[in-house]
This record gives sequence, C-alpha cells and structure tokens, in this order.
Amino acid sequence: MELWMGVKLLLGNRKRGIFSLLGITGAVMGIIMTLSLGRGGREMIDSDLLAMGENRILIGGSTLTSRDLQMVEAMDFVEYGMFPESRVTIGEYVFIGYPKRALLKKGLKNLRLNEVIIDKNQMDNKPGERLSIGGRTYTVGGTYGERNPLETMRGGKRLMVSMETLNRNFGRGNYKSMVIAFPRGENSQEYIPIIINQLSRTRGVNDRIEILETPEIYKSVERVRVLVNRVLLTISFIGFGIGTFSVVNLIGSSVKSNMSTMGILKSMGMERKRIVRIFFYEGLMVVVLGSLIGGILGVLGSYLGGRIVGIEPKFNFLEIILGIGLGMGVSLGLGLRPGIKGSKIDVIDALKG
Repeated sequence: MELWMGVKLLLGNRKRGIFSLLGITGAVMGIIMTLSLGRGGREMIDSDLLAMGENRILIGGSTLTSRDLQMVEAMDFVEYGMFPESRVTIGEYVFIGYPKRALLKKGLKNLRLNEVIIDKNQMDNKPGERLSIGGRTYTVGGTYGERNPLETMRGGKRLMVSMETLNRNFGRGNYKSMVIAFPRGENSQEYIPIIINQLSRTRGVNDRIEILETPEIYKSVERVRVLVNRVLLTISFIGFGIGTFSVVNLIGSSVKSNMSTMGILKSMGMERKRIVRIFFYEGLMVVVLGSLIGGILGVLGSYLGGRIVGIEPKFNFLEIILGIGLGMGVSLGLGLRPGIKGSKIDVIDALKG
C-alpha cells in the first residue's frame, strides 16, 4: 500500500520528479566517467614506457650504445633505460627494440634472438607461429595490445624485439638519446649528476652527455592530470548536491501538498512510520531510476569519451557502487527529513492543510 501511494505521489509531482531525476542521473554519469577514464588514463601511462607522467629523464649524446645502457641500469636507483630511436621499419612492419628491464616493466617476458611480441590489435598470429620478414624468420613469442594513442596513430604493424635482435639483424647499436626511468616517488634530480659523470668518464671531449628533458616536464603533466580529475570529481559532487537538493525539494513539496491526505490517514489510525515510508518510496524511486539511467549513460559516455581522447576506460565496479550507494544514502537520508517532520503534525492541523 505504501509503495503504491508513493507511486501516486510521484506521478502527481511530475515536473519536480523529472528535475530530481535529471540531477541524480547527471551526478551518477559524471562519477562513472570520472573514475573509469581517470583509471584508464593512469593504467595507459603506467603501461607505456614512453608516455608522459613517468618519473624519468631523457639524455642525449653523439653516441649512446648498449654498453651505456648496461652501465646506467647497473645503478641501484634506476628502474629501467631504453632508446626511443630503437625502431626499424621493414615494409609494413615496425621492429621496436626493448631492453630486458623495459619488457619486464611492461609485464612481458624477456625475448630470445629472433623472437617477437606482436600487437594483437594489428595481427592475429598465435604464439609459436613463424613470420618471414625481410628474408629472416621470426618466432611469435607473445602478444600485447598497444594503447598509447601517440603510438597507434603511427603506421606499420608493431613487433617488439630484444635489443640484441635489433642490433644484430639491422646493424643498429648507436643512438642519440636514452630514456632513464626511476621508481615513482624518487627524487630523480639528485641522481642526474651521478649519471652524467658516470657516462662522461669513458668519452672524449667532443662527445658530451647532456640532459634533454627533466622530470619536471612530466611532473607538470601529472599535475595537470590530477587537476582535471579533481575538477571532474567536483562537478560530479555538485551534480550530487543538486540531485540531493531536488530529492529534498520533491519530498518536501509532496508533504506540503498532501497535508490533508496525511491528516485523513492519521485519523484512520495509520502509524507515523508507515506515512514516512510513503515519502521514502517516492524518493527511492527517483534515486534508483536516476542511478540506473545515469549508470547506463555513464558507461556509454566513458566509451564514447575514451574514443575521442584515446583512453580505454577501466571500470572498478566496487568504487562505482560505493560512490553511487553513498550518494543515494545521503539523498534519501536528507530527503526523508521533511517526511518525518510532516508525519509528526497534529491530525487537526493536517486536515486543515
């Protein structure tokens, strides 16, 4: 009975109900998009060794070799090193050389000579199959999915190989720049002089090592990313605030306009908690329906927004459920106050409206 009466009250307040519904829908949609795209962007940066946001530096010199890389990686405070130029194009294929530590950082295995890891978004070969490219035979050792939009916009089918394979098969070995990454949270600035001095010892006067990019560039990018996430979260909470206000307004106006009906129900002996339950169901329907619609639109919006900005959304449904549940609880908790207050009114006063 209380549920049916709640439905009738809601249908009698269509305009206010729609306003409340839109507030809850927008808030839920905003929270889902913020959490999913934020997490997806973070994972993309973590999985891509050349993406902005890493705690790293870029050094340059007239000649940098695998020996220099080994020297750098022997330092305890270095997480990994790699050469951004370690790529060779053969026809439609692009061979990208990765050192062992860089492969492990990406969650991949170390590669043997002439073993490749292919981008599964471009090629459907299975592990163990053989590929004949440029007169050489390669064995597929595994697959991965490239997510960095800066990489996917480039042409060619991507093949990861070890630095040994790249240097031996294509005559590479000398590079102009090297990425050196440090564990997150480390103060990499204090390590820069040590690295420069170590690499400069075995060089001539004309072969200088210099810093091309410092961690500050990437830290500023990270600050922008955090700022954007905070702005989106703030917008979501403002949306929930509007939704909560609209639910309070809906129940409050419903109590006010149905005062005489409450008087009749109380005169017939209906208990206060049953009267409160009527208004609770009215608000609950708006909150649940708005959350469902917002949830669907949030997921669709995350995929659409992800396509536009080149980020694959990652959904942590526990976070989403907790966020929505908290918002629903606050909205209904505050929204019930007018209903509880209205249920305490004297029967005579209620009948007078």
